[in-house]
Amino acid sequence: MIHISKAHEVLAENGNFLEQVDAERWISYFARTFTQLTWWASAARNQRHEVDPHKLVPAFRRDPSQRNSPSRNSE
Repeated sequence: MIHISKAHEVLAENGNFLEQVDAERWISYFARTFTQLTWWASAARNQRHEVDPHKLVPAFRRDPSQRNSPSRNSE
């Protein structure tokens, strides 16, 4: 997920920048953001070759509540 701070104040419904926005600064921001995203994706791919994540942490086999943190009342 990529967070766009105050997206409703920056982008129009069609995805173009609003007139009052400094589009150059936002394009620079997006370039940095996508560069970081690409780096993380590459790092994850490379790490997956080193350690199989499915062997490290088994997949959930029951209902989605398995993803929840333990409640204070659980044993």
